[in-house]
Amino acid sequence: MAPGLRVGVAGLGDAGSQVVEAVPGIPGVTLAAVADTRPEALEAQERAGGVRGFATVEAMCASPDLDVVYIATPNKFHVEHALSAAQSGKHLIVVKPLALTLRGCDEIIEAAERHGVKLVYGHSRIYDPPVKKMAEIVRSGQIGRVIQINTWMYGGWLQRKPRLASELSTESGGGVVYRQAPHQADIVRCIGGGILRNLQAVTGKWDPHFDTEGNYTAFAQFENGTPATMIMNGYGFFSTSELTHGMKNSAMIPAKDRFTRAADESTKYGATQRRDYFYGGDEKKSQPFYGFTIVSCESGDMRQSPNGLYLYTADGCREIACTHYVGEGRASVTGALLALQEALADEHAVFPDGRWAKATLESCLAILESNRTGQAVALSHQVPSPY
Repeated sequence: MAPGLRVGVAGLGDAGSQVVEAVPGIPGVTLAAVADTRPEALEAQERAGGVRGFATVEAMCASPDLDVVYIATPNKFHVEHALSAAQSGKHLIVVKPLALTLRGCDEIIEAAERHGVKLVYGHSRIYDPPVKKMAEIVRSGQIGRVIQINTWMYGGWLQRKPRLASELSTESGGGVVYRQAPHQADIVRCIGGGILRNLQAVTGKWDPHFDTEGNYTAFAQFENGTPATMIMNGYGFFSTSELTHGMKNSAMIPAKDRFTRAADESTKYGATQRRDYFYGGDEKKSQPFYGFTIVSCESGDMRQSPNGLYLYTADGCREIACTHYVGEGRASVTGALLALQEALADEHAVFPDGRWAKATLESCLAILESNRTGQAVALSHQVPSPY
């Protein structure tokens, strides 16, 4: 692995804070700088880790003291900040979604290629070891051809913690389609081979306090006709963690404790996430779990387990353990840093890259378009999964 990868984190919100937490546990990676518009966030990081803080992403990108910029700013700023980093000769890791439009994805991809820097797709569930293992088993053919994939996430995206107005605006890249559908699209596409042919979906805005999507049901088909469903419910009454980790009933959040309006910055960043309810405990102590995914093949089924996945065949059920990532960070964060580190060391192409991210965004945009038109949407920017 290439030593001394110096990372600058753009944005110290939810995703950026996870990067800051993960970096110290990765050998050969150091936190060199942070950027945020909130002075108090910069001061806290400077006191805690002695890293340099910048009031703008552009100023941080111009610093000669970092090699990669991990862009975790609000979705609507991804293109602007990615272009700034690429133009400064910095490698890029951009959290999902890569951009809000396909054209925005192209701008980032083209800038990275033009300036000769690596572009990595970050904060993706494609890095989760159980997802990779399911894809590996499918590709091996040991239980035959995949015949259907279903992934369901019932949790509380709208209720997990206070949300800023921008997070509750679809036009600004808020709501569960922009914020959560990339996870499910990555899971399904990684396991199923990557190339979806079409997608049909219905979305909902059933929380009267928030004018953005809180749920969707999507049906997609791969190029060979294999079907997949992606179901998301972010209203916070039931958690799919009951179906795997712990198998315990989650207590419904009382009406008096539910969020009913957008939050200001002090409320949002001072709040604690209700992670145990929505995710079934500490992800760092078990394998990553994002919803309930079951993969059916001709002669067996697979689903997640606390240590990896369960494989069901005519011989019964056995658990296949998966290796954890190094350090204490989430797989969706650590995986991106390791992917860049390894690509630089071996001088090979990165995966998942910008084109994978664009294909995932295309799937998410199709959810919104299909809901508007009531028709299936043909997909034309899909790319294969190498897993």
